[in-house]
Amino acid sequence: MTIFAPGGNGGVAAGLIYGNQLMGQPFRIVIVSVEDDRETLTAHIRSTISEAEEITGLPMDVPVEQAAGVKTQRKANRRSCPLPAARGSSSKTSIPARSWWG
Repeated sequence: MTIFAPGGNGGVAAGLIYGNQLMGQPFRIVIVSVEDDRETLTAHIRSTISEAEEITGLPMDVPVEQAAGVKTQRKANRRSCPLPAARGSSSKTSIPARSWWG
């Protein structure tokens, strides 16, 4: 089974990757990021896993890059939401644009 998870700031991704490794890799983990590039996100994940290793005393024996797939796709224009209502056009089901990107 494959688990896809958001990259975000790397915290949830680190927990999934670390826990999966400690359990003997029952899942394939794929982390998806639209914010950071692969190197930046991987560094955040690595740092968080390092902290978890210190707290638990349980090392993760493989590098992050080997333990999970990290896929990135940076958005050039964060306002390119596919929903017309979110882009500002009028609609009965209008969604405020702010809810999409801050």
